[in-house]
Amino acid sequence: MPTNSVFISHSSADRVFVETVLLPALDSAGIASWYSPNDIKSSDDWGRSIREGLESAEWFLLVMSPRSQASEWVRDEVMWAVEQRAGRIVPIMVESCDPRAIHIRLARIQNVDLRTAPDEGITRLLELLGVGPSGRRASTSERSIRACRLAPLLLRRAAGL
Repeated sequence: MPTNSVFISHSSADRVFVETVLLPALDSAGIASWYSPNDIKSSDDWGRSIREGLESAEWFLLVMSPRSQASEWVRDEVMWAVEQRAGRIVPIMVESCDPRAIHIRLARIQNVDLRTAPDEGITRLLELLGVGPSGRRASTSERSIRACRLAPLLLRRAAGL
């Protein structure tokens, strides 16, 4: 499994967001991504290719929107990720939707919200993936310090304060 690699789960209707916002941010940070339009060839078996992509990635990114909420493929991929990549799932909220409609456990996972401040959200996403602002991998101590700084904010959000 490549270090710092991601599988991007999305509805095909959200392709513009993935290709114009998410992929460029990941590429510029040196993060390898598995993205179905780029990684499934026309003669490939879709199910097998997706499974191989899921298994090869260290992280699972979920682009959340009403369209992904309605996608059977997305729900299948999330089900796999919940079982195989617990602690390595990053829901990315691009439009309001109910995470529980995709998978009941998604409501327990803090999402990266791109609805109001996309630049800040992308920065936060890259930090979660272990890439610092300069594009270098953050050290373990830098990640621990960031986690300690974020913990009070996340706890306040969870308490509804």
